[in-house]
Amino acid sequence: MNKITAFIGSLRKNGNTTAIVNKIIEGLTIAMVHVEIVLLSDYRISGCMGYCSCRHTGKCVLEDNMTFIYPMLEQSGGYIFATPAYIYNVTSDMKALLDRMFCYYSFRRADGQAGLGNQKQPFL
Repeated sequence: MNKITAFIGSLRKNGNTTAIVNKIIEGLTIAMVHVEIVLLSDYRISGCMGYCSCRHTGKCVLEDNMTFIYPMLEQSGGYIFATPAYIYNVTSDMKALLDRMFCYYSFRRADGQAGLGNQKQPFL
């Protein structure tokens, strides 16, 4: 696993969530793993509209900044999903990202294997 992408859902660019992720990155850097940080607040990600065409095509029809994020997801060996809890849940930016990853779910496999493959490892 050469590259990990860290998705930060906090609206505070240098807040506690980023500080925690930076500590994790310190350890990964020692292990010679490259980490790309993505501040979700820098991207315009629409919520899932429920068209479900991605069930057949594997691609979302919405055109927004997820077109920049999908390649990051596909080229990364693992992920860090970090978000503060707002009203007992993830931030709206993180929720939009997670919802829009629906296109990677495989509906054809009985075991529910994700379209991103077994090699992908979430870290946080």
